[in-house]
Amino acid sequence: MKNNYVLGYTSNEMKRLQIQASLFESFAREALIKAGLKPGMRCIDIGCGIGNVSKLMKEMVGKSGSVIGTDIEKKYVDYCNNNWKSLNISFSQDDILNSNISGKFDIVYSRLMFVHLKNKLKAIKLMKEIVKKNGMIIIQELDHAPGSWLSHPDKPSVEVLRKIYVKLIKKTGGDPFSGRKIYDLFLDEGLQTTLYCQVPILQMTQKPFSELGWMFADSLKSSILSNNFMTESQFEQLFDDLKEISKDKRCFVTYARFFTIFGKNTKS
Repeated sequence: MKNNYVLGYTSNEMKRLQIQASLFESFAREALIKAGLKPGMRCIDIGCGIGNVSKLMKEMVGKSGSVIGTDIEKKYVDYCNNNWKSLNISFSQDDILNSNISGKFDIVYSRLMFVHLKNKLKAIKLMKEIVKKNGMIIIQELDHAPGSWLSHPDKPSVEVLRKIYVKLIKKTGGDPFSGRKIYDLFLDEGLQTTLYCQVPILQMTQKPFSELGWMFADSLKSSILSNNFMTESQFEQLFDDLKEISKDKRCFVTYARFFTIFGKNTKS
């Protein structure tokens, strides 16, 4: 699989991912608790990025449990191995659509990966192969539907950024509306399926979350310009607008709908 991550791998993107992980940490913890994660279990975090959920899993399974984190991007795997080496988590490079993962897991987890995939069904089939009987697959994914990035007071640059991101994801073969579609795929695979939906909110009174908008744009800059979606001057205007929004204490922005889909494997 070609790596279609349009946000790049700059130091700014690493920092943005850390902030984003803090924003979503309570959602991940809640999902893992609902799934019945407990000490001694064997877990895998597919598309682990910079490893925040892998780290959370390891805290929850304890010394008697084990966690594997995989990602298609070597830079992220190296980052995880360098930063979480003391936690006894195994990180390795792997492509979910051409995977070398073996063994069986109590929990198979993925967050914010499916939006970038060209073949969601193939990935889910692989996840089903490696989950134990009565084990749980958890996918947490965003759905960037029109109107989902709601700003109040209304800030047109927020919707401009959403539309550009949707175009970039589609151009690279991903699906910006993946969040809503995983439910059907789980049902088709015979998984016992439940889901819920949350809406992350960025309040401009709360740093560093207030900075995620302009940081997101900055990470997309190379992809935006290389695809001629904006001129340099148009991008700089958008970036400046997003910076100003981050300083407006009366403003908040709802991010894309955040779906959590549970699939219990009731068959051997």
